[in-house]
Amino acid sequence: MNTAVLVVLFDVEHGGRRVIHEVIGTVADVLYLPDVEAAARAEVLRRATVILAQNTATELTPDERALIHQVRLLQFYTAGVDFIPLQELPADLPIATNGGAFAEPMAEHALALTLAAAKRLFVEHRQLPVFSAMKEDSHRS
Repeated sequence: MNTAVLVVLFDVEHGGRRVIHEVIGTVADVLYLPDVEAAARAEVLRRATVILAQNTATELTPDERALIHQVRLLQFYTAGVDFIPLQELPADLPIATNGGAFAEPMAEHALALTLAAAKRLFVEHRQLPVFSAMKEDSHRS
């Protein structure tokens, strides 16, 4: 049996790569397209069986999009893909999004901003003596 090849189209920092490695383990070889020399990109994309992407419109050239016809899954990191021209991808390519992945932190953020507005946090913060003094000092310079 051939080992699956996961190609990550976007740059991932060291901590993220560690998480991907821990999750994927030996199930697939993981290749990061930003690390691949330009001359080797086509071969890497031809070998891909799974792709992890943020925005294929910017991460792949039109010629490279044609090379991913054998991919069994294109997984987007983002929740929404309405800004991505999906019609430029192979018609039979299974596509998955990360819908709901950021729902909890976004809900917490919305609640925090609602409470901040209700308590006039930003208005009152500007009235703090320390902030007012700093503002006056910056005008004097």
